[in-house]
Amino acid sequence: MALLAIALPAAAFFRPAAPVPEDTESDRQAGAMEYLSEIGFGVEYGSAAPVLHKWTQDVRIKVHGSPTEVDQQTIEQVVAELNSMVGEINLELVDDAANLDVYFSPEYQFSDIEPTYVPTNLGFFRVWFDGEGGIQQGRVLIASDGATQVERIHLIHEELAQSLGLFKDSWEHSDSIFYEGWTTTDRYSPLDEATIRLLYQPQLEPGMNRNQARSLYPPTY
Repeated sequence: MALLAIALPAAAFFRPAAPVPEDTESDRQAGAMEYLSEIGFGVEYGSAAPVLHKWTQDVRIKVHGSPTEVDQQTIEQVVAELNSMVGEINLELVDDAANLDVYFSPEYQFSDIEPTYVPTNLGFFRVWFDGEGGIQQGRVLIASDGATQVERIHLIHEELAQSLGLFKDSWEHSDSIFYEGWTTTDRYSPLDEATIRLLYQPQLEPGMNRNQARSLYPPTY
């Protein structure tokens, strides 16, 4: 039997994969703008104009109730992480003169602390803002019962970030701390971080509507 030998060029045996281009800064900002458009305009409960809301003053956080040691450590960690994202304002833990109060309490007491509480939420927040959308004061509730330590770590990340002006949830990104479904995500995803950073860019002002904000960060496609 004759054997047929076929010579193939070396490239036929190995062809390196084309490099995957890295996202540019404009790509990341455009992606964050899309996410901000979904979770940063309007409110989840109640009614408010669909405009941007953000703190324009330092956030002084006081912890109330009965946090565990891990709860306390998580709050300190989250405050440090958020401080790396929010630019000109500063978040700090204080013993008095707070403008953001965080309560660790049994869920059945939530309505006593915050009358607008919507039942069955193990984490809840409310903020007050001026007519231009500048947040002036806030209140965060974290269940000290009915939630595991892992779940409370998630809730601390989520409620503190939402109280900065990202009021709504989304079904789009399951690794996001703002994901609508119940998860125990214990960190901010890269998109979360980019979105928080974007919200606190000085050119995005409280009271801007979605079209005004998007005009500053148009899509890259």
